[in-house]
Amino acid sequence: MMVRIPLLAGVLVLLLGSLTAGGVRAEPKKAAPKSELQAAFVRDGDLWVAAAEKESKLAQGPDVRNPRWSADGRWIAYSKGEQEKELWLREAKNGRERKVSDQGGINFQWSPTGSKLAYLEDRALRWEEAEGGRPAGTVEEIGNYGWLPDGSGFIVSSVPHRIKDNWAPIRISTVRLDQPSRFQPLHTIPSTMDKNFAVGTGRFKWSADGRWVAFLAVPTASWSADSNSLCVLSADGERFLRLGFMVHDEDWFQWSPGEAKLAFIEGEGREGTANKRLTVVRIPAVKPVVYTPAGYVDRDFAWDGDDRIVVSRAKESEWTADPAKRPFPFLVGVELKKRRQTELTERSSAYGDYDPVIASPGKLAWVRSNRTDRNSVLLGNSRAERASVWIDKLDPPAAYYEQFYWSTALDVDGRPMGR
Repeated sequence: MMVRIPLLAGVLVLLLGSLTAGGVRAEPKKAAPKSELQAAFVRDGDLWVAAAEKESKLAQGPDVRNPRWSADGRWIAYSKGEQEKELWLREAKNGRERKVSDQGGINFQWSPTGSKLAYLEDRALRWEEAEGGRPAGTVEEIGNYGWLPDGSGFIVSSVPHRIKDNWAPIRISTVRLDQPSRFQPLHTIPSTMDKNFAVGTGRFKWSADGRWVAFLAVPTASWSADSNSLCVLSADGERFLRLGFMVHDEDWFQWSPGEAKLAFIEGEGREGTANKRLTVVRIPAVKPVVYTPAGYVDRDFAWDGDDRIVVSRAKESEWTADPAKRPFPFLVGVELKKRRQTELTERSSAYGDYDPVIASPGKLAWVRSNRTDRNSVLLGNSRAERASVWIDKLDPPAAYYEQFYWSTALDVDGRPMGR
């Protein structure tokens, strides 16, 4: 789920048709496209859905957060309660609702196909069919996890623990649904005491061709708020690369939709007002290109095809506790091949434009916010033209040093977690 600082979380997802002793073979499967643009969102602590021009309240709060569509578009999972620990399910059409877990709301994920839901309760990974009502299986002693992209199982990381005066290496393995007690080792990241120090992993995301997986190697406690290693691992576990350092915001690294091209917001320091650069690298070439001009910072972004990115950009500034002195962001279209950049929305001292999403081909959605009580979702074409308010009165998201986690309040068009 979710980005929680300094939550040590790891999610791994592997596109695998079959497992072998030497690694994995990826056979991606795509979910059927949605026929109608839709969004699940939170307003006044309640769960709402917007489809076309119609809005419906689906579930009463208080404290609903983190709505997530299932891959088949039928179900919405969400967390509930002050500490967001309860995990609930709601069928969007007929309104069936049930509580899945008292403790599973911190880290839950839908299967990339169908409607299986996985969640982590302490160190136990459980999963079930949305139509069911009880866990279909459990894997014990999991530090973090992610679905295999074909839904046949999981890739998991080890529970962080100490060995004498040092931390244990990070073990990455795969587990199939039909053999939940059998771990297939994939890769081990050795323990270090240098700048690459980490005890666990963040969410793992797969390239479109299924040959590479990107993830954060995460250090302990509050250190993860300032510096995590962005890593890439080959699907067979043989090649391991470190690309740079960034904050623990897992929306801030994304693969392009059709190529092994990774974009991320590089830069250490928890303050989102400085040292945050949009960087793109084609794997395995490992020749990063920075697209953020001097004097600016980039944050939320979305791929629009394989050669264009829409990013939320602001003037770089020193951190201040006074929000009025922090520049608001605006949207910029970045054409990678042409190295051309165009401002899509105007700069304003009254509001900012955040969290761009390519909601469907040719349609761009984004959040316009004054950072407090005025938060709306706008919808326009891919150039942010002919835009209008689609959703009004969106609840403010979780925020941390000018990092805004809009996925705590909004999920557009059933996009997968981390997009």
